Amino acid sequence: MAGVIKSVEQNREKLKKGTVLFEEGEPGDAFYIVKTGRIGIYHHYQKEEELEIAVIEPTQVLGEVAAIDGKPRTATAVVLEDDTHVIQVEAKMIKNQLMQCPQWLAAIVLDLVERLRRTDELLIKAGGRSLISSSEKRES
Repeated sequence: MAGVIKSVEQNREKLKKGTVLFEEGEPGDAFYIVKTGRIGIYHHYQKEEELEIAVIEPTQVLGEVAAIDGKPRTATAVVLEDDTHVIQVEAKMIKNQLMQCPQWLAAIVLDLVERLRRTDELLIKAGGRSLISSSEKRES
């Protein structure tokens, strides 16, 4: 991941709390690496049935599933802290890397991405699991 970060460092963005990075249902044209701050991942964001799926911390990646498989995003990403910095990596970069891998390795990656999608669906159906305590949740 360090090599990817160095190669795309110029695509760094500074975001404010409450910024929606991407929305559920949108195409996955990029994925993001969190440099500083935290980003919440929500299903049905700002709706009665809103469900917090995860909180992404520094050095973690988000949006990679849709960027790899080209299917719509399954959740909305919302910045939880002012001065959050992310690095945006275009989907075509990861797809180009996959094309350079041996075919068997690319097949494994695509299979893992499909499993992640199914796991996300099961998590949502089960009511999700917050990765932060209720006292740390975003303020309404």
